[in-house]
Amino acid sequence: MKTNQEKLNDAVGMLDGETVQTAMTRAAYMKEARMTRRAVFRRRAAVVLAACLSLTLMLGALLAVPLMTAEDPSIGETTPGGPTTDDEFPFTYTEASLVRLSLLSSDVGEEVVDTPLITRELDSMPQVEEFNSFFWSLLVVSFDCEAGETVTVNAQTESLHYVGIPYTEDTDLNFGGDFMKSLWNVYENREDAVSSMTIDPATSCIVIFMPHTKTPLDEETLTFTVQNEDNVTVGAGSVYVGMRYLVDAELHRLWYDSCTITRSAVLGSVRLDDPANVTAEQVDELLASFTAKTEEVKASLDYAPVTMNEHFATACAEIVRQEFDGEQVTGISSNHGSHRGYYTITVTSTDKSDSDRAFLIFADGTWGEYRVHENCWHDCHGGGCPMEDMFGVGCNHSLMVGCRITLLDGRVFEIVEQEIDGKLWEVPVEITKTAE
Repeated sequence: MKTNQEKLNDAVGMLDGETVQTAMTRAAYMKEARMTRRAVFRRRAAVVLAACLSLTLMLGALLAVPLMTAEDPSIGETTPGGPTTDDEFPFTYTEASLVRLSLLSSDVGEEVVDTPLITRELDSMPQVEEFNSFFWSLLVVSFDCEAGETVTVNAQTESLHYVGIPYTEDTDLNFGGDFMKSLWNVYENREDAVSSMTIDPATSCIVIFMPHTKTPLDEETLTFTVQNEDNVTVGAGSVYVGMRYLVDAELHRLWYDSCTITRSAVLGSVRLDDPANVTAEQVDELLASFTAKTEEVKASLDYAPVTMNEHFATACAEIVRQEFDGEQVTGISSNHGSHRGYYTITVTSTDKSDSDRAFLIFADGTWGEYRVHENCWHDCHGGGCPMEDMFGVGCNHSLMVGCRITLLDGRVFEIVEQEIDGKLWEVPVEITKTAE
């Protein structure tokens, strides 16, 4: 660029007044020399052309020199306000434990395993089988936020249920209490579930009850944002929930809903460092980065039974698969009540047989079949009821402390009451083994 500028300046310098005067003198000399009309015309044209050329070069130089000496436009003045860069307004956040996932469980003694999935132990369980089946798979989602903050949760399906009681260490979980009544209300009105909900975590929580799709695994991915009193987003996160069904929905439809294990995991949970300068689009991108981890987190989840209730569910699935392979079970009954460290199932009929079969499931998931007879509702004794002195001969009652169960392998168990971790539990204890 500098070389072109010098050449152009040289050219302009040559077109001074002396050059122009010389051209004009030459034209006058040619006229005075009385050249032919044709020659005169030719020379006159040359003079005019020279003058035009000189004027053109002068004007071109005046226009070209400023353009050639100007700075590069790309490094000139910027738009008003200047550019906004990530360095000026960095989008940063800090990991924070905003969300708590609590899988409700009723466990006995050593069966309680130290795992993030189980955060509380229920004081009691209702003696309603339908409620038990529903209750074991419930996941309570609660949030640890600051005063005045609210949480907006969005789900992919209509699986969110509002509970107007906070879930904290002080929440009364006794059967018959307000929290348990709220859970029962969730079950009775499960069709009222929604896919989006805003709550005050200081006064409420959310229960997840996913629609049953009759597939081996029901899934839900939640995203949530935390807003302060000025409605500014100050936190965000995501949660994955999976409910695995242990039996086939069509072949074992009576067992399908109760033979489940629920697992969950936090995909991300953060507080924004500078929430006032964070846009809604940036929050959406952050949530998308959390949900992108779903497949990786799913692969890491372990659905092996952990709690007593999950051992019961796994044992039921084993019984139906092993003992009734290829049969459609058309009638079943079960018995499990408050503070009971065992579970019983009686299959009353199948599409191939009308004979009853009964099974005892222990807290660790082991099980055995016991004899069926005419006396007790749950056919526990096979040789007379030890409670006859209380109820009379031919008594008809459900299992209770003092009852004995004789398994087909010859083992005899008696239901006894034991204090475990400060609570009384009914558990079957082996007392003898009959001759085979």
